[in-house]
Amino acid sequence: ATAIATLFLSSLLFVAGAPPPPQMNNIEYTIANAPGDSNVRGYRGEYFDIVSPVLRYRYSEVFWVMQEEMPIPADIVKRYNNSIMSVTGYEFDVVRKNAAGELESVPCYEHYNHHYIVYMRGRDSKMVKMQTSARSAHMPMGQTWDIPEGLPSNGEDADIPAVQYFSEGNGNEGRRSYHGYPSEYGQIIASPVSVIPNPMMINTKSPDGSRTGGPLPRTSQAPPNATYSGLVECPCSTRVKRGPPQYGTQAAGKCAKPVLHVDACMAAATQLGPGINVTRTETVSDPTLPPACSLVVAGNTATVTYNTAASSVPCGAGASNTSVATGQASSLVNVRVSIDGAHNQVLLTLTGPASVWFGVGFGATVMADHPYTIIVDGNGGVEERTLADHAAGTALPPLVKVVSNTVASGVRTIILTRPLAGPTAAYYKFSPISPTIQFIDAVGSGPTLAYHAKRTAGELNLVVAGARTCLCMTSSGTFNNIPFGENCWGEVLAQQNSACFAETFNGGLPCCYHLQSLLDEDQPIPPAYDEIYMRFRFYYEDYIPDRTKNLFRLFWMTETWQNEYDVPKADPTVPPSERVHELTSMFKFGDMMSAGMSGGWNCSFRTDVNCADPSRVTSKGVNIIYAAAHCHAPACIEMELYNMDTGQLVCRNRAVYGVTDQIYDEIGFMHIPPCVWGSAADGWQPPPVFHLDTNMLSIARTNSTYKHYGVMAFWQMRGAYVV
Repeated sequence: ATAIATLFLSSLLFVAGAPPPPQMNNIEYTIANAPGDSNVRGYRGEYFDIVSPVLRYRYSEVFWVMQEEMPIPADIVKRYNNSIMSVTGYEFDVVRKNAAGELESVPCYEHYNHHYIVYMRGRDSKMVKMQTSARSAHMPMGQTWDIPEGLPSNGEDADIPAVQYFSEGNGNEGRRSYHGYPSEYGQIIASPVSVIPNPMMINTKSPDGSRTGGPLPRTSQAPPNATYSGLVECPCSTRVKRGPPQYGTQAAGKCAKPVLHVDACMAAATQLGPGINVTRTETVSDPTLPPACSLVVAGNTATVTYNTAASSVPCGAGASNTSVATGQASSLVNVRVSIDGAHNQVLLTLTGPASVWFGVGFGATVMADHPYTIIVDGNGGVEERTLADHAAGTALPPLVKVVSNTVASGVRTIILTRPLAGPTAAYYKFSPISPTIQFIDAVGSGPTLAYHAKRTAGELNLVVAGARTCLCMTSSGTFNNIPFGENCWGEVLAQQNSACFAETFNGGLPCCYHLQSLLDEDQPIPPAYDEIYMRFRFYYEDYIPDRTKNLFRLFWMTETWQNEYDVPKADPTVPPSERVHELTSMFKFGDMMSAGMSGGWNCSFRTDVNCADPSRVTSKGVNIIYAAAHCHAPACIEMELYNMDTGQLVCRNRAVYGVTDQIYDEIGFMHIPPCVWGSAADGWQPPPVFHLDTNMLSIARTNSTYKHYGVMAFWQMRGAYVV
């Protein structure tokens, strides 16, 4: 369908004593921290409306993409050319066209707004490609998007943003939550020209015409007769192709990526190879052992330990160059290595097809590494070579001795010995304290060495007999070939939350992709398409130098940069009123300006849309002006933010759920009144003051009657320097 945009403009200007401009949505907006009897708030300034390009998709599909640029009305662009606009607020809605071609609001239970980001682009900006990290807030995993970025300036506007974006209170709560700023504050932008919507919507419109019917994937946690569709939590269906985490051993130092929970520790032990028998896994808190996952091998038996203590003990206690280390890997060629450091001997067991040549190159991932390689021909002959890039390379003087060469059922097993090191660097040097051996292996199509029929690469993990060997994560797993990214720390990790680990992750953003169905592969996608739009009304006024303060973004995740977490189901014996899951996070106020998505120290407001530049904070501190909690229906109850230095409750945002099931008041869905501060003379509470080292506490409470995937607990805020 051809993208459409409808644009509206009103010249009504709201000044003190004048009536406020008409609202787009016919509702009362409220705030959470009103000082008087009335918590209702309106908007101020002139306004224009923008309706996004069409979102066309089917039941169970996700719509998540940067859409086309939509021009701001030409007279506004002309007015602010070489000038500065201050955006004082906005409204949001999800709409469709009715039979008469008019726009009407869409029920939340038909199309679920997971979140949106909407960019406003200035004339002096460009589109740049951004590669999202494995776990970027409100960004798809590992994908590349074009986003606007301001161009540097050396003129008077060098500190004026050329791009702004709006994403506070931007989920299901978005269309009924207040997004306005008090007088003297706004998001300022130089020479605005266009708006770029970036929606993430999920089509939950039931194919059978019922309110919340329709097929669900098997991983959905929605109970029968739920007031919401289980699709809203992005359950991982069988359409998502998952790659398991990979693990390796380490016999010195500490793991760069430790194994973070006991189930993964056991999984890591099973990847050691068929030569190791894991008898049991113990969980201890012992400061004399390495942290997290480790094992001790006696013979072929491993005892695995998961240590919860914050220990500084290194891996490899008891290991030395005289130790015995063994490992085994299954590939095109099965490889077993046993290293006896005390006797300077390596025992190599290679198993492959009997009638054709096979080979193993040690310490390499590709032939271009020129590895030391053992070739076994189809008659059982053995030679050692240094491979070349896609060539046989050169033969080496023999170092290995053949202990045995047997053939059974078409499979050749050859056992070799050699010293740990050879006479030159061309020979791979084995060591009992080098925990992992990378190798390449191949098999041919005939008995003599020639171009391979098959090739691959592998990794062999060694364990040291009698020593404490660590098990470390080498890859956190993949979802649709995109790295999962394990960023959990703090309480969400201490709770061993199932969203922290790829092997226990079953719902959330890694399983939601643009135009991908959330149904399982054996569930047909209902064929009917629906078309909806996102509608925004932006309120604005002229920027007044020395009066208008630009509001920069302050941001924190209670789940500490994991981006989302799971709410575990409460024990059914717990009374319903007590089925509440609580997650907390302690941090410094400055972290909201310099960590995660923030631009960091000495960033440019002109070029960096995330800039909050903590280097500009003086002894007077920073004001929070707007604070919105972002958490998801149907789990969200409330979020609280505390100043721990004073014990002050800074803001409590409590979800308000629908009761009438009418538009804007749907049962099972909610809005969240934000906290807003401003001038007491204008009816606001005065803004609180914070410093970079102020200690903060965030608390998120959610309903745990049922398990919930992909829950978020963000503080999306706007602040200003105290001057």
